[in-house]
Amino acid sequence: MSTQAIETSAAPMEQAPPQNLAEPCLLPEKKVSPWNSLEVVKLLVSSLMAVAIAFTGYGVTKYFRDQDEAKARRDAIQQLSRAILERRVRSEMLASSIRRHAKEPVATSLEEVVRRKKEYDDAYASWNTNIKAHMTSLR
Repeated sequence: MSTQAIETSAAPMEQAPPQNLAEPCLLPEKKVSPWNSLEVVKLLVSSLMAVAIAFTGYGVTKYFRDQDEAKARRDAIQQLSRAILERRVRSEMLASSIRRHAKEPVATSLEEVVRRKKEYDDAYASWNTNIKAHMTSLR
């Protein structure tokens, strides 16, 4: 086969350029997917950002809630400790007054016993009034 035959057989396969530039090229159109790599990355980032914000919000809220609960427990423990100490101190002061009055019964020592008895009764009443609230707040 000669080179001329090869040239003529190759010629029909080639397309001639369009004569009029206004005419569209008849090449098949390539389908463009709307999901190129940039769009996929943007979708992933926006989804993960929403998840990250939700987890961060939950963590911060839980941290502050735990801090509030810890503070409330500390305050409840302090209030209960104060109530226990006040009752103990008042009872010791009353016992001291009773002992002193028993050794030397005078009018001033009797007044002291009555005053300290009233103070102890107030502490005891406060204890009985607030003990359930203290125990509930400790839970």
